[in-house]
Amino acid sequence: MSSAASLTTANRRPIPLQVRDDLIFERIEYLGISYWVVKDPVGLKYFRLQPEQYHALQLLNGDRHLEELRDALHDELPTVRLQLSDIQHLITDLHQKGLVFSNRIGQGASLAKLNFEEKKKKLFNTMRSLLYVRLPGWDPEAVLARLYPLVRWIYHPTTVTLTLLFVISSWVLLAVQFDTFTAQMPEFQQFFSWPNLLYLWITLGTCKVIHEFGHGLSCKHFGGECHAMGVMLLVFSPCLYCDVSDSWMLKSKWQRIAIGAAGMYIEVVISAIAIYIWWNTQSGLIHHLCLNIFFVTTITTVIWNANPLMRFDGYYMMSDFLEIPNLRPKADRLLRDWFGWYCLGIEAKPDPFMPESGRAGFVMFAIAAGLYRWFILAAIMVFLYTVLKPYGLQSIGIALAVVSIVTILFNLVLNIYKQVTAPRIEPLSRPKIAISLGLLVTVIACTMAVPLPLHIEAMFLIEPHDVRHVYTPVPGRLENRPVQPGDQVTFGQTLATLTNPALALEQLRLEQQEKVQLIRVSVANALEDRSREELARANRESARTQLSEFQKQIERMTITAPCAGTVVA
Repeated sequence: MSSAASLTTANRRPIPLQVRDDLIFERIEYLGISYWVVKDPVGLKYFRLQPEQYHALQLLNGDRHLEELRDALHDELPTVRLQLSDIQHLITDLHQKGLVFSNRIGQGASLAKLNFEEKKKKLFNTMRSLLYVRLPGWDPEAVLARLYPLVRWIYHPTTVTLTLLFVISSWVLLAVQFDTFTAQMPEFQQFFSWPNLLYLWITLGTCKVIHEFGHGLSCKHFGGECHAMGVMLLVFSPCLYCDVSDSWMLKSKWQRIAIGAAGMYIEVVISAIAIYIWWNTQSGLIHHLCLNIFFVTTITTVIWNANPLMRFDGYYMMSDFLEIPNLRPKADRLLRDWFGWYCLGIEAKPDPFMPESGRAGFVMFAIAAGLYRWFILAAIMVFLYTVLKPYGLQSIGIALAVVSIVTILFNLVLNIYKQVTAPRIEPLSRPKIAISLGLLVTVIACTMAVPLPLHIEAMFLIEPHDVRHVYTPVPGRLENRPVQPGDQVTFGQTLATLTNPALALEQLRLEQQEKVQLIRVSVANALEDRSREELARANRESARTQLSEFQKQIERMTITAPCAGTVVA
């Protein structure tokens, strides 16, 4: 009795929390269901609330107790039946979001703790993702306010139409001249080596700065605000980020989609300009930089920004188009619930904020996004390894790969551990765990059994067995080669014949010199001049010796087979 009485007393105790007066609310419909977007003008945070969350927030005045709050919510939302425990969870969530304040002592310490936990979480998220580092920024609202009047004309429908026609014409030009374009593309190592790598970094940084200003100016155009812009390192390349979360306050989803697409729109225009400059310039620095601009704006748009599987522009555009707020968190949550039920036997707690239909689609989206994240990580690691290898720094790429993989696996194991150790009434399903572990072991065994190629680069020389190298020490020009690789030859068969005009002329000179000395011998003999006869005979013998040596060299210019066999090369 005492426990029930104390519980009743606690439920009737006033809730010491009140809604903040400075909050800005906007009612927005998603798939015909009204949501309330709340803007915290102090912390520049935005929250999307369900109707029951919004009404519970509005009913918090510091005097109502739980039962009064429940009855008031039932009056406001007759079709929604909430238990006292559900209302307690709602109030706790609103307090953690910082949407309420307490009139009791100790509120400051609680807020300081929440602020510390948030900063620690941001720091942890930054440290665990070395390839995507977002640094603190500044408030660009004043800069955007000065720039917007100068560029307002680019949002005129006529300007947009003409720009799109210009972009399409550049694509047509690229398609027509595609062979020329691919022929001028440099090799991988040449494209990603110094100094072009420096040009790529500068090009990427410049294009991304313009990209983010496109988001900020578009948000300004549709009546939103932008209070956060800063530097971001994307795969160690300097970029800019622009927080346009204020677009959540816009009721038109097409305006939100336009803000999300503004950065890619700007990059596509830059790419089109680069294509035309590339086509109308000769080989040189400008020609080469335009090729870099086209590569950066096209590749990053397709792989990162436009892809809905990454949490960049394409993801938010698809989320707004489908009118499914928090698409990725919901998909991840449903995937965890499916894993917990089918692999561990953990029944998911009912959540009124999760979708009731199309859950299989959410799960498939979460799986596809996870696989694509692994694919992008592998592609980045291979890219870094390939770029750093010529400089002997491939170990840096390997270290980054190991750190990234270990971080992802650690987070995966940590989430499973939290899911398993969470308090529950029902025990885990041993049969499901056994089947899941058996499947996991089978997959690992099959994966380990698949042979993977191991490539090692080294210098080597291949020679056939019992090969006989055939060569001549006499220089010359190949005149005749009667045999080809693969032909069968016999001992002494001619393999090649060389010619050397210098040797031939020297042979002719020695032959004439021998004849001259022979005549001199005859003349000296006729004159009975013994000394001259001996000198002529000595000169003739020297000429004959030299002629014999030259004849041997000429014979060596005819290369013959030292043995029977097959010609290799």
